[in-house]
Amino acid sequence: MALTPAERARRYRQRQSDRVVLYRIAGNDSLLLALIEARRLTERDAQDRAKVEDALSEIVQEWARRWAK
Repeated sequence: MALTPAERARRYRQRQSDRVVLYRIAGNDSLLLALIEARRLTERDAQDRAKVEDALSEIVQEWARRWAK
């Protein structure tokens, strides 16, 4: 589902307000397989870019919390 320009702008403003930054990373099938084997994603969910991004975000945030202590 494509977002309207107004919806994209709203989401952008909300991220700014929440102090959230989006980072892009490169990945391939090995990354997806690792997420599946770690039970972070199902095979079906691995086909959904938003779910992959959410899983990766959770992993990075967990890592940051551990190292920030």
